[in-house]
Amino acid sequence: MKIIRLRKLRKKFSYKQIYAPQFFSHFHSNWKTAESNIELFLGERVEKLTEQNEFVEIITNQEIWQAQLIFDARHEGSSYFEVVKKSKAVYLHQTFLGWEVEFADDVFDEKKATLMDFRTIQIEGVNFIYVLPYTKKAGFD
Repeated sequence: MKIIRLRKLRKKFSYKQIYAPQFFSHFHSNWKTAESNIELFLGERVEKLTEQNEFVEIITNQEIWQAQLIFDARHEGSSYFEVVKKSKAVYLHQTFLGWEVEFADDVFDEKKATLMDFRTIQIEGVNFIYVLPYTKKAGFD
């Protein structure tokens, strides 16, 4: 397989975000139903995370919650990072790096994307690979 073009995705493809009011509106109208057990908490500040044997305890400025699994996207530099660091909880700092790649030969099925393939080195946290082909020879990795 010969790569004929490889370029970091920085300027041409900027990071996209979801406008919070639209997300919350979509969440409440599509996911949050009387039968669901999904909860969205707004306006609560996490003060402490404590790992127990069977669950994680989340202490906020308003209540105490328990969950079997949590993902914490607060990261170093945030005002809450030290709280997470002291609690020994696992935190999630998301960093994305994308490449546009083009091959001389057909290597992709342009109708199939690979999302969150975890078959990669996991030494420094959780890592995954994605492949978003747009032709048989080119795509985003």
